[in-house]
Amino acid sequence: MINKVFKNNNNQFSMFLASIGSIIGLTLLFLSLQLYIDFRELLGVENELMSSEFLIIKKEISDLSILGVNSSFNKKEIQEIADQPFVKSLAIFKGCQYQVFAHLSSDGGTFPGFSTLAYFESIPDEFIDVPTNNWAWDTNNIELPVILPSTYIDAYNFGIALSMGTPQLSKKLLTSIPFKLTLQGNNKKGNYYARVISFSDRINSILVPENFLNHTNKLYGNKETTKHNKVIIAANNLKNPAVSKFLEEHRYTTNSEKTRGNKFESILKNGVYYQFIIGLIIIIQSIILFIFYARIIINKSDSEIKTLLMIGYNRKTISVAINKLFIKSYLIVFSLSFTLFISTKSYLYFWINNHKGIKLNNGINVYTVLIALLFILSIVSINKLNINRRLKNTSLQ
Repeated sequence: MINKVFKNNNNQFSMFLASIGSIIGLTLLFLSLQLYIDFRELLGVENELMSSEFLIIKKEISDLSILGVNSSFNKKEIQEIADQPFVKSLAIFKGCQYQVFAHLSSDGGTFPGFSTLAYFESIPDEFIDVPTNNWAWDTNNIELPVILPSTYIDAYNFGIALSMGTPQLSKKLLTSIPFKLTLQGNNKKGNYYARVISFSDRINSILVPENFLNHTNKLYGNKETTKHNKVIIAANNLKNPAVSKFLEEHRYTTNSEKTRGNKFESILKNGVYYQFIIGLIIIIQSIILFIFYARIIINKSDSEIKTLLMIGYNRKTISVAINKLFIKSYLIVFSLSFTLFISTKSYLYFWINNHKGIKLNNGINVYTVLIALLFILSIVSINKLNINRRLKNTSLQ
């Protein structure tokens, strides 16, 4: 009889509106939590695989450069970069202070012969992304180990070679071809033979051992030249928004691909936060609607409740009967929300994988499930306290 009393006073339309709001809010909430957790795990794995990330920083070339305004760093600027919290270590690129001519022999017609101007640089070994086992050089050796940038080989193979009709060269083949180097400056000239030991994807210039560069700068270089045009940093996390902010504020340039991740992460993080907040607002509104709906049921059943109390029913029994109506609705809401969340997540992750090349975990994170259950229990508890309070007030009238 007691269940029949409250079912008769049940407003299905109000319950429907509250349920729809809860379904939308919970779905957004579940999706926000899952996205946040999965991307945090993805970024965490990337950081574990790469304890340090490297970034080459240069000054932006201004129009005033034609008037002699250089783009080199001074000591204060270098120290300011080194003092940034995201910088683990820093090194300055040292450059050659003389002219370099590289000659590739065409003896026998096996390889395409050519000569070109070149430029040498050096940095500490710990900043180089390839093994430096054969990197030693001494002043008695005319054979010089060099590391070429991979972009140079690509530019030749897919540009010069195709347009000029010359043979394309593999990296393995290039390591066996001797390059003759002519160094000229300070009214002196010297010859060396370069041996390519590896190819760098990080450094976009020809690297030579630091002791070779120091030695040849003394012989052929301008000893007054101390300009530092590039620095390389080892950073904790290049996706940190502070990296892009610092570079933009100081008008420094770098490879935008290196810092694009932090912008993506920032946009993603803000998007997830906003989605979470919107979902939370909708849920709070739904809870308020459920609370008012419970009050409406109790107010409409006021006389029936008093009658039930007079004939021996206690408030606990009446409260359980009313709560059953809501618990049934909560279970339906939770089931539909979770089903909609799984469907939306599957489609979204499929789109991210196929269009953005980012593979996320397909499973449902246990934290998402636990937080979902916590929200449902919170809603049930809040509504139960509200019903008990209203029944207490009713019984005292």
